[in-house]
Amino acid sequence: MEAKDLKKELFRRYEWIDPVTGNLMLHEIQEPQVVYLGNTTHRILDTNGLVHFVPSIGYFGCVLVTQNKDQSKPCNW
Repeated sequence: MEAKDLKKELFRRYEWIDPVTGNLMLHEIQEPQVVYLGNTTHRILDTNGLVHFVPSIGYFGCVLVTQNKDQSKPCNW
């Protein structure tokens, strides 16, 4: 898995449709540190040492909303 630094981000919010229930799922991560990019999932390490597993962008209609700490630089990659 490819790792990318996220320390400049204030938060990340993943939104997708649960394939079983059809419900909108929201998962927000405050102060993400590193994302590990996989084919069908992302793994995000936060400041508490927790790893969050979410669908990769596009899977189950997954979209990503994020905000940098420095809003004058909205994108890092």
